[in-house]
Order: sequence, then structure tokens, then C-alpha cells
Amino acid sequence: MISFTLHMLKELLLAILLGSIIGFAVTGGIWNFKNKQQSNANPTPMAGGPSILKEEEKENNNTPTPTPENIHFLNIDNPENESVTNKGETTLSGNTTTNSIIAIKSITDSFFITTDKDGSFSQDIELEGGINLIQISSIDTNDNQINKEILITYSTAKF
Repeated sequence: MISFTLHMLKELLLAILLGSIIGFAVTGGIWNFKNKQQSNANPTPMAGGPSILKEEEKENNNTPTPTPENIHFLNIDNPENESVTNKGETTLSGNTTTNSIIAIKSITDSFFITTDKDGSFSQDIELEGGINLIQISSIDTNDNQINKEILITYSTAKF
């Protein structure tokens, strides 16, 4: 009995360790992807080189005031939370703030995608038999993050 309990404890600790490693890897991937995207989008002017500021920014060098359009949001259009399907694949789609990075984690895969010019995104996801937890994170250009989770049940029963 004690041997069985120790074996279960070892498995539990191993599961926690592996989960932490995967979590750090996903977070590091998002951080690295975001930093590369920002460094490509915001080139640093060289000393004595031409200015890259727009004419309006040269005249009025103020940071823009946030407006209601700048509020970060995340909407999942498809699939519905707690839905049941008889197909082994689904398309996750929705919309969020433009120029955001979307991180999607399912049981089998992880994806990092950027939104379209209107903030839309779409990704095909394979499902495992049973309940599938899909975690979606949206990170905007100001590093604001929104997280959502949806459950999809893939049933192999005929209906």
C-alpha cells in the first residue's frame, strides 16, 4: 500500500514538473514572438539618420489618448463553449484588438498566430476523443492580455 502511494506521489510530482515546463515554454514562446514582432515593427533610427516620425507626430509629439476603440477585447465566435461534436477537428475563430498575438493551447497542439487587419483570427484544431480544453490568450501591442477557455466534447458515438 505504501509502495503504491509513493508511486502515485512520484507520478503526481512528475506531472506537476512537466506541466510547469510546458507552461514556461509557452510563455517564453509568446514573449519571444512578441519581442521579435515589436523590434521589426518599430525600427530604431540611427544617429544622424532620417527621422521615421510621421509629419503629424513631428508637430505634435504626444502619445495618443486611449479611446474606447483602443480597449483590448477577445471574442470567440466558433465553436461554442461546452459544445459537442462528432468530428475530430474544429475551426476556432473569433476577433480581438488589431495587431494582437493569439496563443492557442489544446490537448495536442499549441499555436501562435497574429490577427488579420480587422482583428479576426482562425485556426484549425484537432480534437481528442472526450472533453477537450482549449485555452486562448490574446496579447495586444501594449502587452494587455485576455485569457479565455472553452470546452469541446468530441464524441465518437453515432448521433
